Amino acid sequence: MKKNVMYGNFLKNRSFFLYMLGQAVSSLGDGLYLVAFAWLSLELTNGKSIALGGIFSIYALGEIISGLISGPVVDRFSKRRLLISIDLIRSMILAIVFLLVSSNIMTLPFLYVSTFILSVLSPFFCRTEFAIVPLIVESKDLMKANGLLLGSRKLMRILSPAIGGLLIRVFGMKICFLSDTMSYLFSVLCVSLIVFDTRNMDEQKLTPKSLLRDLKSGYEIILRSRLLLIIAIYAACINFFGAPIFPLLPIVSEKMSGGVSGYGLLISAMSLGLIVSSTLTIFLSRLLKCIRIMLYGLIICAMAILTIAIGRTFLLVIISCFFMGVGLNCTNLPIQTILQIILPSEKIGVVSGFVYTIAQIAMPISMTLGGYLSQLVRIETVFLGTGIVMLAGATAGFFVPQFKNELHTGIVTPIST
Repeated sequence: MKKNVMYGNFLKNRSFFLYMLGQAVSSLGDGLYLVAFAWLSLELTNGKSIALGGIFSIYALGEIISGLISGPVVDRFSKRRLLISIDLIRSMILAIVFLLVSSNIMTLPFLYVSTFILSVLSPFFCRTEFAIVPLIVESKDLMKANGLLLGSRKLMRILSPAIGGLLIRVFGMKICFLSDTMSYLFSVLCVSLIVFDTRNMDEQKLTPKSLLRDLKSGYEIILRSRLLLIIAIYAACINFFGAPIFPLLPIVSEKMSGGVSGYGLLISAMSLGLIVSSTLTIFLSRLLKCIRIMLYGLIICAMAILTIAIGRTFLLVIISCFFMGVGLNCTNLPIQTILQIILPSEKIGVVSGFVYTIAQIAMPISMTLGGYLSQLVRIETVFLGTGIVMLAGATAGFFVPQFKNELHTGIVTPIST
C-alpha cells in the first residue's frame, strides 16, 4: 500500500505534523495533570504518600490487563476512530474530575476509578499510534517521525512541571485538569484532519473467538520470523539489564552528596539526552541503518553506565546520564521503526503488543533483582556488571545472522501473512 500519496515529502507532510502537534499539546496537558494529580492525591489523604503509591500500582495493573487485548482491537477497527474515541473518553473523565475538584466533592475512590480507566485506555492508544504512523509517513521517514514524536513529547514533559506549578499557584489545581481536558479535545481535532489511505482497512467484528484467533496468529508470526523473535529478545534483554539502573540512581545521588536536587539533575540530564537524540535520529537515519543505530545506541548506553560505575565526580555522573538518555533513545527508536516496517498492517497491533509485552515483563523482575543485589554488593559493582553485559550484547549483535542483511544492505524485508 502506498502511504500518504498526497503528502509524500516528509517536510511537507501535513498529516504527520498535525498529528505531532496534537500529541505535543496533549503531552503538555498530561504533564499538567500529573502535577495536579500528585497534589490532589496527597490532599485527599492528608499527606499520606502511600495512597499515591497505590494509585500508581492501579495504573500499572490497568496497563497489564489491556496490554495484550489492545492489539487485536487495533487491527480490527478504524485507527482514526479509535484515537478519537480514546481521547474523547479521556477528556470526559478529566472533565468530571475538574467539576468534582471545582465543587470540592472529589473523593479518593473516584480518583482510583478514573486512574484505572485511564490506564486501561493507554495501551489502546499506544498500539493505535504505533499502527497509524506508518500509514501517514513513508517507510524511509519512519525513524525521523518516531524521533520527532518522542522528542516533542519529552520537551513538553520537561516544560509542564514549571508551567503546572505556576498555574496551580495562580488558579488552583483545577485549572490543570481543565487544561488536560482541552488538550485531548485539541488532539481529537488534529486526528480528524489527518489524511491517509484507508483502502483494504474494513472494520471487522471482534468476538472472544476472534480475539483468541488473533492472539494465536500474532504469536505464530513472531515464531516464524527469526528477525522479529531476535528483536523481541533483544528488547527484553535491554529492559532486563537496563531497568535496575533507574531505581538505583537516587542511591548514587545520595552517595555522592547530591541528595534529592541531585537526583533531579540526573533525571533532567537523561531527559535532555532523549530530546537531543530524538533530533539526531533525523540526521542519523540518512547515514546509518536501523540495526546499526540500535547497536551503537546500546554501546553508548553501556559506556555511560560503566562511567557511572567508576565516576568520581557528580558532574561526570550527570554527563553520563545525558549520554545514557542518548543511548537508550538510539536503541529504542530503531526497534520501533523496524517493527513498523516489517509487520503487515493487518497484524501490526497484535504482534507489536506481543513484542512490547515480552519486553515489559522483564522490567519488574529486573528492578526487584537489582534492588536485592544492591544490598549484597556495592552499587558500583551492579553498574559495572550491567555495563559489561550490555556492551557484550551490543558487540554480539554485529554477528547475529538475522541482523546481517540490514547491517550490510539497509534493507528490512516486510513479513508476509
